[in-house]
Amino acid sequence: MSLNQSPAAEAFEKERSARISTDSLDTGLEDSFPASDPVSVTATTTPIRSGQNVAASDAPRVDEAIGSILEHCNDPYAEPREQAAALRDEFESLRYRATERVKSKIRRQPWQAIGLAAAIGFVVGLTR
Repeated sequence: MSLNQSPAAEAFEKERSARISTDSLDTGLEDSFPASDPVSVTATTTPIRSGQNVAASDAPRVDEAIGSILEHCNDPYAEPREQAAALRDEFESLRYRATERVKSKIRRQPWQAIGLAAAIGFVVGLTR
């Protein structure tokens, strides 16, 4: 920066030098692009043996799924069984979360946990 330049000239020079550095970065990126993103030479698909029909390979699974659905359609106990399994899973999830919450509270405030356990033990001892 020289003392003889006006603020407008100084701003122009600063902008021009920033543009030159940006242009050189763009040129460097363009020059290195093929090396930074090489073409893959490996195939990621599963080869198909000659004579193998792709659609026929999934048919047994589809038939099995349809058979299972039809089996459960006629079963009067299927829905209550599914509801019981869902309730069991929900109960296990609640139990796990409650246990983790209690453990974290005990770790954060161990003296309160000891005091609470002592008070519960005292009350249980009085009632016996």
